[in-house]
Amino acid sequence: MNTLMYDPLANGSYIFFGVLLRRTSCEATQFVKDLLRKDTMTMKYITRLLAFLLISTTMLTSCQDPITLGTDLLDEDQVNVGFTDSLDLRARVIRGDTVLVYGPALNQRLDNYLFGDFEDPLFGQSLATLYSQVRLQRSKPDFSDTALDSVVLVLPYDTTKVYGEIEGKNFSLEVHRLTEDMSNIALYYSNISFATDPNPLATFDFIPSLDSIEVVEYVSSNVQETVSYPHLRIPLSQGLGEELLGLDTTVTANDSTWLDYFKGLQIRPTQSTPGLLSFDLNDARAGIYLYYTQDDTIKRQFQFEVDNAAARLSSYEHDYTGAPAEAFIDNYETSDSLLFLQGMAGLNTEIELLDLDQERFENIIINKAELELQVWPTVDSARFPLPEQLILSTRSSSGALQVIPDISLSANSGTGLGAFGGQYDEDTGSYTMNISAYLQEALQNSTSKRLILSAFPKAENPERIVLYGPGNQIKNIKLRLAFTRL
Repeated sequence: MNTLMYDPLANGSYIFFGVLLRRTSCEATQFVKDLLRKDTMTMKYITRLLAFLLISTTMLTSCQDPITLGTDLLDEDQVNVGFTDSLDLRARVIRGDTVLVYGPALNQRLDNYLFGDFEDPLFGQSLATLYSQVRLQRSKPDFSDTALDSVVLVLPYDTTKVYGEIEGKNFSLEVHRLTEDMSNIALYYSNISFATDPNPLATFDFIPSLDSIEVVEYVSSNVQETVSYPHLRIPLSQGLGEELLGLDTTVTANDSTWLDYFKGLQIRPTQSTPGLLSFDLNDARAGIYLYYTQDDTIKRQFQFEVDNAAARLSSYEHDYTGAPAEAFIDNYETSDSLLFLQGMAGLNTEIELLDLDQERFENIIINKAELELQVWPTVDSARFPLPEQLILSTRSSSGALQVIPDISLSANSGTGLGAFGGQYDEDTGSYTMNISAYLQEALQNSTSKRLILSAFPKAENPERIVLYGPGNQIKNIKLRLAFTRL
């Protein structure tokens, strides 16, 4: 028997002694439940009308009388229509690939920008760091005869994408100036980092408030107005403000000279927290605000913008050391019972279809194939909402992920991913995906028999989930297959 010790003096950490041996499905499920009880942080060619009718009826009765696929599948005495949900599968949790977090095309950019050092009770640590250029307005600044008031970094919140526990929690960050160029025509992936000046422009502790905050904006010399929106205001060093006010006009002549001088910002978390924040760097109000007085009396502001031409991204690091998920990574034995999935650049699941050899399926047409995965209900979905959408991919010969044909067909049909499925069903506690086109292609060609299951979209999505594995004795993955024998 392996020993699992919980050390209450080590911030709720778990210490494993010995090698994790193969467990029964119930044991593995109980294994993680026990962890959570002890951790205070927890927790997608019908050929004949007759075939269609028979298939529909059969699928309603599911696995009450499944037909075994094998040499008897082609027996002349059997009916030409069949159904099974007992094909052999195996699965394992795998580390996620890097994800695209910035590109020059609009569809290559994030919708929201995650931030924080998230300590997840099941998945361990997820670090999300922000990098962004700030650019000049179209009107060039006139900083003659000015006196500095303050300089502030403004980050509008995306209140719909915060994750975990935020309310009342302490967050800390540092803002650093980049010493390495960012490019707004490059492709950047989630493991990117840029060199920075070690001296911070700001060190800031705060408790997030997602409510709107009122601020005064100095629209012109005679006009000011009060605006209100949810955002974080980070005071930057007065030294930076004085430096910006004293800039030579050759520096602010155009974007190129400005970005040579001021390459951008890094905003990095400095404290572990039970949640992630999300900022909207697509909001025109994001940027560095310089507040100053001109000619002794006129209050003004100038914004260095995070505009549509600015490169900006979240980079991700994941560390599963000591977390329950660690014992399931690249392990078919433990993953037989529970599977872990995560957004950002986090964990995926690989599902291998073991029975898909061409001989066994000769002269067989796949009418419908559905993959159903059940959610492990012990996960605290109120605190950690589940992914709304899961997708399936395969690896190309180069190792790149490509979505299965059912997803492409669904997207091209004008119905989004509706025909493919993959959305969470609260009534059944499951995700069901149509993989008919993929399966037929896999039987006819040398298509990979390994499917990669992941959350979608991943790059700006913090959500995670635990699913029952293929061998779980309570619930398990089902591949429901309806077919016609020619």
